Amino acid sequence: MGRGKPPAPALLMSDRHVRLLEEEHRKRRTLKQYHTRISILLWGQKGKSNSWVGRQLGIDLNQVRYWRKRWEGQYETLLKFEEGVAGQGVSDSALLQKMLVSVEDLPRSGAPQRISMAQKQQIVAIACEKPESYGVMMTDWTHEMLAKVAMAQGIVDTISRRHVGEILKNKRLTTP
Repeated sequence: MGRGKPPAPALLMSDRHVRLLEEEHRKRRTLKQYHTRISILLWGQKGKSNSWVGRQLGIDLNQVRYWRKRWEGQYETLLKFEEGVAGQGVSDSALLQKMLVSVEDLPRSGAPQRISMAQKQQIVAIACEKPESYGVMMTDWTHEMLAKVAMAQGIVDTISRRHVGEILKNKRLTTP
């Protein structure tokens, strides 16, 4: 008599799905997390057990279960999308993009950002100017003084010196 649960059934996947995922899996530019998740799906389609896949990838069994379940939950939607409008079908690239949604992280919960990109850029602009331009008798800005000036200029209602430091450290402020 066997121990534990029986292995999970093989994932449903058409030959086209397998081909597109294998092509994406072979690309060097594929992110490591996507590579791992695609591996889970491809091995799952071949009928490999969750525990075997987890050992091969060096990941937790719950992760394997999670990504298989995500694929199974989105499979019917994927098939409908693949049919296209009026049965016309969709291109391989459109189908691949839809398939990759099932290996993307879901949005995380949390409070929305209080300070917009435009406000952050204004704070950086102040930091690029001399403190004397704002009536501050200092030679160099401190995070605390930048926070006070940003609030005095009406850029933000409130901001901590620590948050100012994080904004200045961020390198992606040029693209909104």
